[in-house]
Amino acid sequence: MSGFVGKITKVKGLSERRRIPRLGKIRLGFKVVKGDKEFPAECPFFVLPQEVAAVYGFKTQEDAMKRAQELEVKRKDVLTFIQKNYAKLAEQIEIMLPVNDIGAVFPQAYTWYGKSKGVKCMGDGEQATRYNEATKGMEDIECPCSNLRSDENPKGECTLRGHLQCLLPKVSMGGIYQIDTGSKNSTIDVNSGIEYVQTIMRDAGVTAVGENGELVGRFAMVPLILRRVPTETHFNEQKQIHYTLQLLPAPSIDIAAINRLRQDTRFIMSHNQYALPPAENINPAMDTGDVIIEGEIVNEGSGEGGTESGGSDQFTEAQQKEALINSIKELRRKLTKDQFEPIRAKYKPDITECTIDELKDFEKEVKDAIEKKAA
Repeated sequence: MSGFVGKITKVKGLSERRRIPRLGKIRLGFKVVKGDKEFPAECPFFVLPQEVAAVYGFKTQEDAMKRAQELEVKRKDVLTFIQKNYAKLAEQIEIMLPVNDIGAVFPQAYTWYGKSKGVKCMGDGEQATRYNEATKGMEDIECPCSNLRSDENPKGECTLRGHLQCLLPKVSMGGIYQIDTGSKNSTIDVNSGIEYVQTIMRDAGVTAVGENGELVGRFAMVPLILRRVPTETHFNEQKQIHYTLQLLPAPSIDIAAINRLRQDTRFIMSHNQYALPPAENINPAMDTGDVIIEGEIVNEGSGEGGTESGGSDQFTEAQQKEALINSIKELRRKLTKDQFEPIRAKYKPDITECTIDELKDFEKEVKDAIEKKAA
């Protein structure tokens, strides 16, 4: 037996593989909890893990609240969250992308989870692969299908999901951080930012080897800025302000920096031997890692607070209706039966059959009656 000792110490195809660890997630919002219900809320800032917040978080509550006011944040629950968690929030961070492969650093797809924690179907807009419950196997289907959420199909459960995997050089070079988005605008802007940097570097002669052996513009290990930017969108003919992702070259990228990057080819070539971990793709409704705030659901009526149409964090029609119904139930306690019943009689016997506009009118009438009672 001793004759085998020390003779075999590696397994071909396995021992030479390397993988960069995932250190944590940076989030774009939080969950508002009302009873046993959870509702997503968009934050205008990145919500950071503790070690990242130590570098980038707001230093004072006043700075965070002032910036929120400048960004015209109006939702009370969002302002409360910012006030309580200012040290964990930042408007921009400095990042690097670890490998020169967009598909690896920013995988994106139409994704359906159903009621499970993991993915049940994933597609690219032409073809999708779906898990078949009956056969317990995978099958190919056309994409998109009738399950895709859109303006015409707001109850669709399939949504766009993108997962940006990046290094934070001022925090740690020991692994990557993941940022998930369901925003069409953020997805377009991140893709555009990567391609813009790639074009600049290619024209400057800063290249890497592409998938087919050709030289392409290098974006891996190039200093970049990732920030949240207020963006005007429209949903159901209402103007909305959302805070999308924008990726830009860092201000430090000048001629001298480009020359250094051009000469630094050995590092990027060897770095490509390291694989990124598969993006953690969890149903947002079951992602327990989200920051949670206990509080009242606040519906400002402007549509602000979710992501733009098509985003996975957008309030669905059912969620909006449930929030309004809960609000009416809470307000009803402030009125007597004689004060409340004449208002209640104006709306459908089954309140869940009311439209969102009817529920908003109902809520407003109750609030007006409360104000009249207090006067």
